[in-house]
Amino acid sequence: MTKKSQLTNRDGSRVWEALQLLKQQRFEDAYTLLPENVDEDSADSAEILFGRAIALQGLERLDEAIECYEKILEISPDEAVIHYNCGCLLKKQNRLEQALAEFHKAVELKPDYATALFNRGNLRRRMGQFQEAFDDYNHAIACQPDDPDFYVARGDIYVERQEFPNALNDYSTAIHFKPDHIVAHGNRGNVFEMMEQLDEAIQEYDQVIAIKPDDYRAYMNRGLIHFKQKQYDLAIQDYTQVLQINPLKSKAYGNRGTVYLQKRWNRAALKDFDEAIRLAPEDAIYLVRRSQAKVLLNDLPGSLEDANTAIVVNPQFYESYYQLGIIYGMLNNLEGAIDAYTKLITLFPKYAGGYCLRGVAYAKQGKQPEAFDDYSKAIELNPSYTAAYLNRGVIYRLLGDTANSVADLTKTISLDPSNSLAYRNRAIVYESLGLKEESAADYAQACEFEKKMQ
Repeated sequence: MTKKSQLTNRDGSRVWEALQLLKQQRFEDAYTLLPENVDEDSADSAEILFGRAIALQGLERLDEAIECYEKILEISPDEAVIHYNCGCLLKKQNRLEQALAEFHKAVELKPDYATALFNRGNLRRRMGQFQEAFDDYNHAIACQPDDPDFYVARGDIYVERQEFPNALNDYSTAIHFKPDHIVAHGNRGNVFEMMEQLDEAIQEYDQVIAIKPDDYRAYMNRGLIHFKQKQYDLAIQDYTQVLQINPLKSKAYGNRGTVYLQKRWNRAALKDFDEAIRLAPEDAIYLVRRSQAKVLLNDLPGSLEDANTAIVVNPQFYESYYQLGIIYGMLNNLEGAIDAYTKLITLFPKYAGGYCLRGVAYAKQGKQPEAFDDYSKAIELNPSYTAAYLNRGVIYRLLGDTANSVADLTKTISLDPSNSLAYRNRAIVYESLGLKEESAADYAQACEFEKKMQ
């Protein structure tokens, strides 16, 4: 407050006692001691109202607290801290424009009010005003250059801009000022992961866990990286730790189940997906994963049911149609597979795999032109798509177009030098052209790779 009250010198007063209780965060006790009716002409009125506002704020009676702040501003309209506090409560009530106006006023009255600048930046970011938020964070740092939270906030803006080196610099500065800053370590880990510096990311998540052993998010993030690195046992340990901390975390069950699938621990995977679905029945991904587990357990009817249920739960989730197409293909329901892949392509038109899979189904139906077009589209979308070159090369062979067949099969081999099917099909083409040595060499290579696979 601008004028220092004499209340703190009145050791015997109820108001002085209330102010001491506020310092102890004993809000209910403080509130009962503060006068309800305040003489606004009294020298101490603003401080009494301020005490009431703090007590009401602590009791989550926000509307009443705001009223107290507004009364203070009627008495003393140039109190930057009151505008700031009022803005914080309005923000908490999602009255964002009003909150922003209060923060503007606080900064106008006190341009170096770093906390107000920081919180205005947070609000602007929430409102989608990212450049304005960035400017506020820069100003806050200039006013108070040793506050780690300011650097973390600005680092987050850099991440949104994909300026990862700048983000890392800000998170590192935050850690310099506060070595145990969990958010800075966690965010730095996230950036390292986005930059594919996975070992460095793991080190950051290790640091978070060392600071706060029950931070399940760090275990989740570390588990994802271990999965990327194919360190499946370590990933399982991380997800298991998550579930010990938070047994209701559906994503941990789902992720651990996915790792179990990679290890072919299919029944363990099925059990985890059951639990994930129980906790989050609205997430189609877990139904799709359970469908995959049931395929591996030879339960095609159950797998088909889960795939269809996933589509009902979320008709826009393209993986459900992918899985449905796979199952229909296994059941030799080619029309069903083509329909599923067509829906997949509609939802995800740039997914080369959808075209290649539909091409396979068309080829099985003997519809070579349709298959050819789908393989060509897959190659257009993904010029390194080995299976598409192989399949199109086979169609060229069947059509008698030996030159293009050899070109596609050779491209397949360049992408996958151990592809026995590419060698075998090219051998057939060479044989049809009377190139006996080349044909024999390709047959020999095909047999060699096939033996290694047995």
